[in-house]
Amino acid sequence: MGTLEGDRQGTGRSDQDVVEAALSATVEIHTDMGLGSGFLVDQRGLAVTARHVVDEGSLSAREVGVRVFLPDGRTHETSAVVFNSHRYLDYALLWLTDPGPYPVLRLGTPAKLRHTEVVFALGSPSGLSKTVSRGIVSNPRAAVGSVEYIQTDAAISGGNSGGPLIDRRGEVMGINVMGLRSESGSVDAAHFAVPLDYLWSDITVAWDRGKDVCLASSYCRSCGHTEYASPTWYCRTCGLQAHGPRPGRED
Repeated sequence: MGTLEGDRQGTGRSDQDVVEAALSATVEIHTDMGLGSGFLVDQRGLAVTARHVVDEGSLSAREVGVRVFLPDGRTHETSAVVFNSHRYLDYALLWLTDPGPYPVLRLGTPAKLRHTEVVFALGSPSGLSKTVSRGIVSNPRAAVGSVEYIQTDAAISGGNSGGPLIDRRGEVMGINVMGLRSESGSVDAAHFAVPLDYLWSDITVAWDRGKDVCLASSYCRSCGHTEYASPTWYCRTCGLQAHGPRPGRED
């Protein structure tokens, strides 16, 4: 299982070693709408991505395809079930259906990020697997609306969404979600990641409850709310009809 507090001391590893290890815990997510990225935070197959990666119009997908790049060079194809998400904060949690064990990323402490700290954005822009871009933290707490993002100049483009933003210790700090275009519209002027602070509580709940409970929960594909203890046919948050346990399971 992962840890919420990463060691902030130097690891003694090269950037190349750190990034190569992190790539093994970075996954591709395939849906009917396109392709995105994600990352693993539990050896049993708990993964994180951006909500818009798994959206199907106004609703979240329930099952998606996942490609895992294992440390020994093999590529593992599996599926995953989305069981929790947040539309406004743009994150989603899913369990891989195959049991693992899988490589995982350590969860860092985004609140300790500082201006000019070196970071790496990992993912599959335009379907180019295992792509890495390097940059610095332009602003560790960039306010856009009511959300404080990690702003960076590390390149992010289509297919990077949902992938991890890691520091030089290999600890994931946020989920890459978007870029802002320059006034001419020709280049991205800034790139943003959702800090893990916003979803730590949902990750710890998923760790504690485990895969079986999460997959048997009632998940609202509209607002992303998950009802673990006493699933109902409707969402207690938004009132819409919630999606029951994973397709293929008995209610």
